[in-house]
Amino acid sequence: MQTVCAEERQAEEISAIIRSYSEKSLLLTRSPEEIRKNITTFKVICSGSEVIGCCSLYIYSPRLGEVRSLAVKKDFQKKGYGILLVKSIIEMARKKSISRLFTLTMSPGFFLKLGFSAIDRALLPEKVWNDCSKCSRHDNCPETALILNLSP
Repeated sequence: MQTVCAEERQAEEISAIIRSYSEKSLLLTRSPEEIRKNITTFKVICSGSEVIGCCSLYIYSPRLGEVRSLAVKKDFQKKGYGILLVKSIIEMARKKSISRLFTLTMSPGFFLKLGFSAIDRALLPEKVWNDCSKCSRHDNCPETALILNLSP
């Protein structure tokens, strides 16, 4: 299987996959409207016509991007689809000449295997002020910040 650019008609499916994680406090919820508005930032992986996984690249600046909304349906986990999705986001970031790509995650081991390194969240003020400051767990966040330098 391969990743492809998401299409607007898939927004409901993408939102439902993300919601299954947000209900467990593992991801931030993304509404179908928000996904449609940002559809060009999403990559999906499908089994037939069914979306089974998604991931998004959020661009903070010409030099900094975030891997976010990484989610794979439960029945399709542990098959390498998450890796394919993150690699497609890394490639998308490279094509946009983004030099640093970060993520905040409860699964740091997954991203460490892909070359990311742990960093202090304070080194990501763009994220802290944009999203973290609005989160109820801001002062007691269980997520690990990781970064991948894409510069040659």
